[in-house]
Amino acid sequence: MENEKRNSRRWLPNTYWQIGIEIAVLLIVLYGFGLLLQSRVEGLLNNTVEVSVSRQAADIDALAEERFKHEHEALHTAAKLIVGHPEQEQAMLSALESETPGARVLHIRAHDELTQADVINYQDYRQLEDAFQGQNIVDYCAGKGLLFAVPMRKGNAVTGILCRLYPESVMTDSFTMEALGSQARFLIRERAGGIMVPYRGYSERDEKFLGSPSVRDGFEVLEKKLKTNRSAVIYVETEDTTFSPDGRYYLFGANLSGTNGVLFGFVPWHEVAGEITYIYQTIIVIFYLLLLLFAIVGTYLFYVQAKATESDALRRARDEAERLRIVAERANHAKSDFLANMSHEIRTPLNSIAGLNEMILRESGEKGIRRYASEVRNASSTLMGLINDILDFSKIESGELQIVHAPYQLSQLIHEVVLMIRPRAEKKGLEFIVDVDKELPENLIGDVMRLRQVLINFLSNAVKYTPTGKVMLIVRGEKKGGTEVEMQFTVQDTGIGIRPEDQGKIFEGFKRVDLIRNRNIQGTGLGMAITKRLVEAMQGTITLQSIYGQGSSFTAVLPQQRQDDELVGDYLASPEDNEADAYRPRFVAPEANVLVVDDNEINRFVVANLLKQTLVHIDMAENGEECLKLTRAHHYDLVLLDQMMPGMSGIETLQKARTQKGSPCADTPFVILTADAIAGSREKFVAAGFSDYLSKPVDGRKLEEVVEKYLPTRLVHHPDAES
Repeated sequence: MENEKRNSRRWLPNTYWQIGIEIAVLLIVLYGFGLLLQSRVEGLLNNTVEVSVSRQAADIDALAEERFKHEHEALHTAAKLIVGHPEQEQAMLSALESETPGARVLHIRAHDELTQADVINYQDYRQLEDAFQGQNIVDYCAGKGLLFAVPMRKGNAVTGILCRLYPESVMTDSFTMEALGSQARFLIRERAGGIMVPYRGYSERDEKFLGSPSVRDGFEVLEKKLKTNRSAVIYVETEDTTFSPDGRYYLFGANLSGTNGVLFGFVPWHEVAGEITYIYQTIIVIFYLLLLLFAIVGTYLFYVQAKATESDALRRARDEAERLRIVAERANHAKSDFLANMSHEIRTPLNSIAGLNEMILRESGEKGIRRYASEVRNASSTLMGLINDILDFSKIESGELQIVHAPYQLSQLIHEVVLMIRPRAEKKGLEFIVDVDKELPENLIGDVMRLRQVLINFLSNAVKYTPTGKVMLIVRGEKKGGTEVEMQFTVQDTGIGIRPEDQGKIFEGFKRVDLIRNRNIQGTGLGMAITKRLVEAMQGTITLQSIYGQGSSFTAVLPQQRQDDELVGDYLASPEDNEADAYRPRFVAPEANVLVVDDNEINRFVVANLLKQTLVHIDMAENGEECLKLTRAHHYDLVLLDQMMPGMSGIETLQKARTQKGSPCADTPFVILTADAIAGSREKFVAAGFSDYLSKPVDGRKLEEVVEKYLPTRLVHHPDAES
């Protein structure tokens, strides 16, 4: 036995030494592979960023060209009217000047002589001669401004030119190019090098930055690239930290065709590459952590191999762990895809359910049926809330959540929230108390939609988890500097409370606490996670106080802006439940013609019936082709158009409808109907040419508001007002 122990002790150092050498060699090889991978990933990401910046420059360049083109088209239209009706020349020139305050409009005839004393002369604007040769021009003169000119023709002869001059005092506001939500700065330069249109806020520090050697050299390189490319981008490092803390920038440029100008600009490196770099660094860190993990596992395996004790059971366990890891990854991907798809797709049938149910509530006089329909509406609202929770959580996680500040009335907000929550509390036999400070301002500015969502989440949770007792909404505020008011919204309940160890989990997504006790309470576990992130997005704070078994108190403190000195006063938040009130349309318009386009027959039926009592005349089409056919043959005062249709989408249908020659609907407003409720959808559709946006399920009153807004005023009647 002693001999075996001595032999074992002699054997172990040699074995560990051998294992150490093998592991060291393996780590060196893997480290070299990691450096190679790092270099390749870094190069790939840099190329991706440059392509992205170049595309943005090309997009902004196209927008600038579109603005210049629009200016020329306006001048062309005026020029034709002046040539055809000389007696209206002065009126037309005055109209052109009034639509662009600060700009000057001039009619220069072919025989006029222009001298240095004139506002516009050949010495300052060398392209004027090209205008008399029949070309549209855009020219710039330092100190005088940006000149647009088009030829005025009578037959084939150019009799003069029509010009609009934007002085430098208004030129920047009219033609500055900007990228929404970006720190990128765009300016338009002459090909000779002078700045034609600076960006807004351009000052001496900007001039100093653009004149620094590295930036100036970078723009020279860009100019060479633009000789053979529509747009280009380069990366530069400077000692100038005016716009970037690390002095790193992307410079970009694009040719403005048909002008003597070039779009130039710059964007801080961290603005476009920061997040990608973070992901890249995270990948590299994870890779090296995996290397470390691999080294540890390798050490273990080498040791086990040296000891010859690895068993089949251990190998099976390792294989099973790897299989479970792969299964878990696939399950996570499947869950994400499922949530995203179902959150979108459920809206379409839910539109039919909610719309048809609204018809029952409007048209049925039987209390029993109305009660059943009311329960259906509550269930639909609950389902819609779950879907919105999932969508909101997705928006927040992807950074797409938008906060929109607008004026609102505090009393109306509280009225709407209480009207929604009070019936739920009373149904459970809970006392519902509202305590609003009379000295609070009535008219505020903030994101009222998100604030309403926060309060409803607070109160819904309180009612949901309070079996007996009361729920209280307390509204307080404190004036800060200027017009800022720090509003404090507190919801207290006498519910089941939250255990101390669970309070930190309340604000995590897809987490529900105390599941055994709360097994009969429905929910996604997203409500408070969304609430916390909404409050933080509005620059506020959220706090929780809770005693297990006695109740909880949630408080949101949010900065809002005061519009005026009007106070909310003795506001008694006790609105009556008006769900049983008889429905009355907002307006009637029996002479109005509306076209509803949707590939789903029930959806068309729902929209038509939601508008039935407004007496508008409704035609229907089930796809884009039918829509185009009807809009070619008939005049419609409004078109409600679905987005997701077989064949042509809503956007494609709108674009073709706008280009139909001789169509009586050339100026008809188009409103999009869509189940796409992701952040940014409204902006996308408005940018595509739609007048407004309605998401499914379509709310009947919101539908009436939109229809009333876009119908011609002469067709809309309000019976109550007229009587």
